[in-house]
Amino acid sequence: MEVERADPDLAQYAPLEPSVQDMLEKSHSLTVLLLTHCRDLLLEYRRWQGPPFLDQSFSPPPFACPGCPPLLPAELRRSPLSAPERLRESHAAHRVLAARLLRVQRWQGELNPRALRLHRLLGEVGSRLGLLASNLAGALGLPDSPGLPEEEEEEEEEEEYARKLAGLSVCQAVLSWLEETERDLRSLASPPAPQP
Repeated sequence: MEVERADPDLAQYAPLEPSVQDMLEKSHSLTVLLLTHCRDLLLEYRRWQGPPFLDQSFSPPPFACPGCPPLLPAELRRSPLSAPERLRESHAAHRVLAARLLRVQRWQGELNPRALRLHRLLGEVGSRLGLLASNLAGALGLPDSPGLPEEEEEEEEEEEYARKLAGLSVCQAVLSWLEETERDLRSLASPPAPQP
């Protein structure tokens, strides 16, 4: 299998400082781990929501998440933006989605109080997503805001089914952003192949 190497437009960033390279490699390892946990989370989430969520082909349309950049198709994102620019978007998305996952965890505590593994996975993925956002901030030289961004006021009258839909959308958005982040971190963390 061919290993993706650094993008040509990264020449201006090379060679990276050892501390930055180390942070990128650690962030990549964390992202790979998070991908595994997030896929487990999606399966566990569907299992506890009942029909139609049990159908793996059931997928609600993406929802607009305040503060989270829109995730465009890969071919549209990767053309105009460099890998560091895409990672800045990933950093913003992960911070917002980490807070969203904690909200979903609260909802599931009310909707499915016996789903202990689901509650644990939501908490673990949310916490590690916040850690990944902090790591990306350090690697990219971004200000690391303390804690997670404040969420908008939660509507108490939100229906049970709407909460289930929103929770699935959040989990799917987390997985999609992690896949994008992994590709970009692999590109930055892997040294360019030596020229013949």
